Amino acid sequence: GRAGGGGRALTQTRRRGARPGGAAAAGGVDGFLERELRGRVEHAYPPLRRLARLLFAHPRPAYGAEEAARVAAEVRRLASGRPDAEVLGPHRPRVARVRGRHRWSIVVKADDPAELLRPLDLPAGWRLEIDPASVD
Repeated sequence: GRAGGGGRALTQTRRRGARPGGAAAAGGVDGFLERELRGRVEHAYPPLRRLARLLFAHPRPAYGAEEAARVAAEVRRLASGRPDAEVLGPHRPRVARVRGRHRWSIVVKADDPAELLRPLDLPAGWRLEIDPASVD
């Protein structure tokens, strides 16, 4: 509440009963935060590691899949021998096509993903986000 006057919070989710909304509605915010942090520790997500997302879009799906696999292999080569680094993907994001362009995503978890990816020469069609708001 606010200053003893009570309060109201609205949340938006894709699914009714999703963990954040369900925990908050039940008054279990502390429990939700504990579970969330355990999951982040288990999977090495922030704040334990930082993330980078490489997103590729192309009108031809076959070429896009080939290019995403090529870049993912190059990123894995850069990450090899680094115990702090993990490469996920390529995978198709939840929104797999935008304006006729098919999309692929590669996620990199590392202590410093920008430094890890610095030698990578990305051709046109790629976008690199450090600490993205979403990885899907």
